[in-house]
Amino acid sequence: MNLSLGGVSITGTPSAVPYGAGYWFTSLSGWWDAAESTGQTTQFLLADGGWVDRGFRAFRQIELTGHVEAESRPELRDAIERLMASIPVDSLVPFVVYEDGLARHCMVRMSGGPKVTWDNGTLPIASWNISLVAPDPRKLAGSGGEDGWRTFGPVPLPQTTGGLTFPFSLPAPIAAVTSSGQVSLQLGGTAQGNTVIEFAGPVLNPGVREVGTGKPLWFDIELTAGQVLSVDLRTRSVLLNGVSRRGTRRGQWVTPINDGAWEFTASNYDPAARMSVRTQEAWI
Repeated sequence: MNLSLGGVSITGTPSAVPYGAGYWFTSLSGWWDAAESTGQTTQFLLADGGWVDRGFRAFRQIELTGHVEAESRPELRDAIERLMASIPVDSLVPFVVYEDGLARHCMVRMSGGPKVTWDNGTLPIASWNISLVAPDPRKLAGSGGEDGWRTFGPVPLPQTTGGLTFPFSLPAPIAAVTSSGQVSLQLGGTAQGNTVIEFAGPVLNPGVREVGTGKPLWFDIELTAGQVLSVDLRTRSVLLNGVSRRGTRRGQWVTPINDGAWEFTASNYDPAARMSVRTQEAWI
């Protein structure tokens, strides 16, 4: 197992010492646990049982302890400073866990104060303890970049071309070319992941329809060639080339489900119009 914090690689401690120059961790807590619940239960008055309020998952607390080694005291001092500088105070950075060929991450920042102990003033080795907080308790696929996202599509609008035309003479071909305009979702993980629908113009009133339920979601907007409308289903943001257009939303928000299918819809047909769906798996 290996870790990465703010671009600094931290390696799992080997079974034998000395560790060798680099960053080594000896314990990691708060990563495999599910985040706590904010739900409360209030005892009934003069009755068995109690009232429950809404429960939500709290933020995730992560604790790390380990060692840092170097070839010399000046190199150790530089290594300690690099590690401390990798812990953000205000912004969020990926804390990545590489385990059994799988990369997952949380977006974190500093919680409390990190502690560093120079174990021996004459040896280039020090121990450290770092506390992190992840406002979003989910563990997301990938290392925090595009490697954690999967793309379905792009697909054009539905259309059927070819087939029989009248008048015709026998024997007549009955071939037709059909574009379903659908994407089928294959989702994993144990928590609601991130899903972004992207519509690329030219297209009028682009949208999706859930195959099976018929639930529609569309946007009262015309996209010209080169324009992209990005719809984040988790945050419910709607951006046209980075500018909010949330007020254009019509219909009902759709929910991605595993093996579900969505159909690209619009008020006009343009062969250049495209829809794609990007997903990122998440775990509790």
